[in-house]
Amino acid sequence: MNNEWRTPIELYEEQNSIHHFEVDLAASDQYHLCEKYFSEKNSAFNYTWRSLKSCWCNPPYCPKGTIVKWVQKASCSIYHAKNIKQSLTIVMLLPVRTDQEWFHKYCLTAKVTFIKGRVKFLDENNKPGNAPREASMLITFKTIRS
Repeated sequence: MNNEWRTPIELYEEQNSIHHFEVDLAASDQYHLCEKYFSEKNSAFNYTWRSLKSCWCNPPYCPKGTIVKWVQKASCSIYHAKNIKQSLTIVMLLPVRTDQEWFHKYCLTAKVTFIKGRVKFLDENNKPGNAPREASMLITFKTIRS
């Protein structure tokens, strides 16, 4: 099973017009939405996010336990950025899993935006593919509220 669910460009552009992303945290050499990006080879987990300004993240949803690592890193980065008065925004495209511990532990202090309908992620040819079985949401972690 392919674990790459590429972000629809319209969804990204809508968010980018608001947040002006400088880096794609969960990308690949073949598909990245920002000039600066992290991939599996150049993992975002090996870097400090709090020094960044505005980040887009559509992380892999599998294997089990993967999402929690991403939201935990985002939440901790925001916490540390606040402590040094650094401006940081991280927007994550995630499956709606409000029953999960990670959602309650890390996402309730962020802005949660539920996306109406199912997101049609792009396939390896950048064409709309099948929609996933679950709805999606945007989680916006931010040090400074606007």
